[in-house]
Amino acid sequence: MGTKVATGDLLGAWSCVGDTAQTTSLASVFQTEFTQLTSIPLAADASDLAEKWPEIQTAALAADKVVIAVGEAGNEAGEAASKTSLRLKPQEIDLIQQLSQWNQHCIGVIFSGRPLVLTEVVDHLQGIIAPFFLGSQTSAALAALLSGRRDFSGRLAMGFPRHEGQLPYSYREMSTGRPETAANHGQRYLSNYLDEENDALYPFGYGLSYNTWEYQDIALSQESLTKDAPIFLRLTVNNQGTQTGSENIQLYFTDEVAQVIRPKIELLDWQLVSLAPGESREICFVIHSDQLAYVHQDLRRYPDSGTFQLHLGKNSREILASFTVEL
Repeated sequence: MGTKVATGDLLGAWSCVGDTAQTTSLASVFQTEFTQLTSIPLAADASDLAEKWPEIQTAALAADKVVIAVGEAGNEAGEAASKTSLRLKPQEIDLIQQLSQWNQHCIGVIFSGRPLVLTEVVDHLQGIIAPFFLGSQTSAALAALLSGRRDFSGRLAMGFPRHEGQLPYSYREMSTGRPETAANHGQRYLSNYLDEENDALYPFGYGLSYNTWEYQDIALSQESLTKDAPIFLRLTVNNQGTQTGSENIQLYFTDEVAQVIRPKIELLDWQLVSLAPGESREICFVIHSDQLAYVHQDLRRYPDSGTFQLHLGKNSREILASFTVEL
C-alpha cells in the first residue's frame, strides 16, 4: 500500500525519454509474487488517505507483513529540483506511523533521487529499502528481494542525514580543533550539535543482508609500506546464513601526517564476494602507496611519508579492525 504502489513512475528524472508504459507497477508484479497480497494504492499526494483509512486498517490488522511504498516522484529529483525539506510528505509520515500501530511488521520501500531525512519514520519500520529510481525492472527486482529469492547486496553510496541542518554532509569529514569523542561527549564548546548527533542516520557503505557474515583471520602482511612494494591485508569471510548472498567488504584509510587537511576516514578499496550458505573464502586487499596519494599545494599528486591507519569495516562507521602503517 502507499503512494507508489500503482504508478509506473520508477524511472527518475534522468531517464529522459524513458517510457513509463513499459514499466510495470509494484502492485502488478507483487500480485504475482505474493498470491495473498492485498494492494491499496493511494493518490500521489495521498489526498485520498482519509477516505481509505478503514480499508487500510482492516488490511493491516489481517496482514502478516505490510509493505509501504512511498517517496519522491521522478520530477522531484534531478536538475533544477532543489528542496528545503528532505522529508516524506506529512500524509506519508502519518500513514507509516499509524500502520505501525496496527501491524508491527512494516517494511518501507522509499523512493527518492537523493538521501532523505527519515527520522520521523525509522522507529516505525522494521525494515527500510532505498531503491532510488532503478528503472523499468524495479518492481521485479524488489519482488525478488522481498520474497527472499535474492539477497540484498547494495550499499549506500552516500549517508542519509538525521536532519537537513547537517547538510552539506559527507562521511569524509575533516578534523577540527575541538572534535567530539566518546570521552568528552556532552561537554560544551565542541564541534557538535546541541540538539542532534553529528553522524548520519545511515552511514556511507551501510546495508543489510538476510545472511550473517563473519570475518575471520584478519591479518596485515607487514606494517611498513614502500613506493616499490605493496602490502597485503588478508581475511576470511564466511556466509553463516541460509541462502546464497553477496557481502561488500570495505577498506578505509586515514592519513595522519599530511601537508593539507585530509578526511578523518576515506574509502580505499572494496570487494564484493558471493558465497553459498556455509561457504568461506579468503579475500586479499593489495595496498600500493599511490592509492594513498592526493593533490598537494604544488598541484602534484603523491603520498606523504608518515603514518596511515587502515580500517576494515562493514561501512564507514562499523569498523571491525584497524592497522597502523608507515610509509
